[in-house]
Formats: sequence, C-alpha cells, structure tokens
Amino acid sequence: LAAVLDAAERPPVAGAARERHLRARGAIRGLLQRAREAYERFGDPPIAIDELAPLLRRLLEAQTFNPRVGPGLVHVVDAAAAAFGRFADVTLAGLVEGEWPTASGRNVFLPSSLLKDLGWPNDADRRAAARATFDDLLRLPRRSLALSTFTLEDDAIVRPSAYLEDLDALALAAAPAAVSAVAPFALAVAPLAIDGVARGTEPARWPLAGAPAGPADVGPRPPIAYAVTALDRYRSCPFKYFARDVLGLEEEVVDEPGLSARARGTLVHSVFQAFFDAWTAAGHGAIDAAALPAARALFAEVVDRVLETVPPSERAIERAVLLGSAVGAGLGERAFRFEAARPQRLVARELEVPLDGEYVLAGGDRPIRLRGTADRIDLLGDGTLRLIDYKTGKASNARELLQVKVYGVCAETRLRGRHGRAWTVGDAGYLAFGRGDDLFAAVVTPETRETVLAEAGAEARAVVDAVEAGTFPVAPDDLFTCNFCGFAAVCRKDYVGDE
Repeated sequence: LAAVLDAAERPPVAGAARERHLRARGAIRGLLQRAREAYERFGDPPIAIDELAPLLRRLLEAQTFNPRVGPGLVHVVDAAAAAFGRFADVTLAGLVEGEWPTASGRNVFLPSSLLKDLGWPNDADRRAAARATFDDLLRLPRRSLALSTFTLEDDAIVRPSAYLEDLDALALAAAPAAVSAVAPFALAVAPLAIDGVARGTEPARWPLAGAPAGPADVGPRPPIAYAVTALDRYRSCPFKYFARDVLGLEEEVVDEPGLSARARGTLVHSVFQAFFDAWTAAGHGAIDAAALPAARALFAEVVDRVLETVPPSERAIERAVLLGSAVGAGLGERAFRFEAARPQRLVARELEVPLDGEYVLAGGDRPIRLRGTADRIDLLGDGTLRLIDYKTGKASNARELLQVKVYGVCAETRLRGRHGRAWTVGDAGYLAFGRGDDLFAAVVTPETRETVLAEAGAEARAVVDAVEAGTFPVAPDDLFTCNFCGFAAVCRKDYVGDE
C-alpha cells in the first residue's frame, strides 16, 4: 500500500488519468486510516515479558496436549459447567458438607441491611438457588446417576451433604448397584446407582447393603504372616495396627536427649546376646552365685566392645546403665542375680530363637502363620523351658500381653525333639529393667501353663479374625496411652467416644 501511495503522489498533469489517480489515492489513504484505527483498537500493544511468558506457555500447551473429543470419554466438569452439557451417565462426587452447597462467606465491608437494600441475595436465597441447581443435576443424565460421599478428609471427620437426607423424597427409580471394594481411608464411599428419571414412581430406596458397616471397616483382608507383637498392638488399639501394619505408616518419634527408647532396647539386646554367646563359648553354663564374679568381668568386656558402636557423647551414660554405678546396680548385675536366684540345671541356652511358621493355637481348627523371635529360651534339666523377653522399661501390663504366651506355644512346637526330648513351658515372662520392685514379670508358671496358653490362643485367634474381617476402630484399651501414641497425627482420637 505504501508503494502504491507513493506512485499516486505523482499523478498525471491532466485528463481522465489524473482523475483516476486522485480517486485511487483517496481510497488508499482511507484504507490506511481505517487500518491504523483497527490496529489501535484491536492490535496487540507492547507487553512485558512476565505477561508474555504465560501466554506462550498456554499456546504451547494447546499444541502439545490436544484434548480428545468424541463418544466414550469421561468428562470432568464442575457443577456450574455440567448444567450446559448432555451426558448419558453422571457421577456427583464429594457430596460433603461445605462443598454441597459451597459455604458462603459474609461480606466484612458492608452490613447485611445495606446489601439487602441494594438487591443482594440473602443466605436463604443462595441456599434455595444452590438446591435448585443440585436438583437439576440429579435429572441431568439420560441413563444413570451415581452419588459419592466420604467421611474422612485430611485427618478430619466430614459430614455428608444435607442434600442426601432428602433423596427419598425424589421421584427416581432405583436400580441395583454393585458396590466395589473400598480403598483404605475411603471409609464411607457408597455409590448409589439410579436408573434414569422416572417421574411419578415410588420414592427411591438406596442399595447400601454392600457397603462397609461403618467407618472402622475397610473390607475383608487376605491371611498373612502375623507378627506376634502386632497382635498385641491390635489389642492395645486396632487403629494403631491399621496405621502401622496395614498402611505402613511410620510412628512419629519424639526427639529426646540421649538414645531413644528403641535404640536403647536394641543396644541392650545386642549386649546380652554378645555376652551369652561369649559365656557359652568359654564353656560356662548356668550363672550361679559362684559364677557371678566371672560373669561380671566378661560382661564389662562385652559392654566396652559393643559401646564402640554408640556415639561417644552417649557412651558414659549407657555404660553406667549397663554396668551400674555407686547409686545402683546395672542391667547386667540385675539379670545375673535373677538367674542365680533360680538354681536349676541348665541343658542349653537358646538366643534370638526364630519362631516363624504355621501353628494351630489352642481351640483353633486352622493353622495361622506367625512371625516372631524369642530373645532367650533356657532349656532346663527338668524338661521345662524358661522363656525370657528383655524390656528396658516397665512391664506393668505384662499379664495382658500375648507376646510371651504365644511364644511359649510356638517354642514348645519348634523345640520338640531338641536334645532328644519334648519341652514344655515352665516359666515365661519379661525381664523388665524399668521395674524397681521385681525384675521378672512372670506371665506363665507351671501351675497356670495350661489355662494361660489356652486363653492366649483364643485371644490371638480372635485378633486374627478381626484383622481379616477388616475391622479397625479407634478403641484404645487405655485412653492415657493416646498421649504418647506415635500416630496421633492420623488418628481420629477426638471421636473415640463415638465409636
């Protein structure tokens, strides 16, 4: 246009040709003027790079992720956009309080009276409009409708939408629905299938029979190899078992000075295992009053060797705990005195005995796979075995625990035939170094063996049945333990009373 305009600036001197050139020049100038106006009105003005970058990204995304269109696809839309579509099947998801309807915040700048005078809708009008929109969505699909809700979100209980309370009043024809297995933590999902829109029929009856019985149920689980300590964890609180043994969550460990309780327990187990290995290798047997000096000397050597694995800043404290000080006896001295007070002929001492295998517990009709390791089993000359589990803390609830009792049942089966004879449980309990009154917390004695092992077998089978049924309520045996639980961040402990 500019080149043509330059030519038009030199028109012929006269005649019809001059007239045509003048008209063409006027037309071209008019075109340029209109083009300039169009550019000023609709053209792209200069913009900063921060504004240009998002535009380029959107253009690239539009070319890279070209959405597929056509039949047979799932469309994810919000409630407002869904009203403008045509769908064969519709699922309304997340029907919880606060989302259906959406919670509306109050205006903090203008009073309600002024907003009302300006024609602003009040809360009642907004609720009515939201309910009308929901009712329209119920009649949106041509073929089927599914509604979905849940009860647990981000470790908090949420209530279902109030809209679900009035479903029976709707004139919809219900069709049977197959409810699939519910994933962990989607504890109250209940899809509801409704066949079409049938006006004038009986109110819908929602098929919930296949849904879990409540928020504590996650559905049947297949049998596994159960750690014996995990059975006690379920009995202390089923939800704690669910969090650790089903979901595989890690317990929150509270930072504390020195070694943690778990690290100290591991250290104590390592020291006693190393000591008894060295004691047996040196040809020693039971520790009686005469053998105490030799046991003390060897124990000190073992402690100094094992403490090389402990941070230097903690060695002095842990050495005093294990070997004692002027204030009190150490763990080694207390353990030796315990054994010396029971002068029985020792046939063999088994350490860290694996008890993994299938066992038929008392009163059961099917084998159960169990996992566990007994810290120490002493085979005594009278054909009995003394089963000991080390605990660095107290064992105040020792009689309620299943661990040593079930270990006793497993040990009788596993050690049958060892040294050419059968073995029965004599004493079984915990060397609880945190107890000040009595070091050994016995849970099985020769007199109570039959009754205690039978009751332990029945309780263990009951726990296994509950786990395989998928029942994990928040039901601690002692509410005080909730203050120290490592799963407080994911536990619904505020609702323990409602379970």
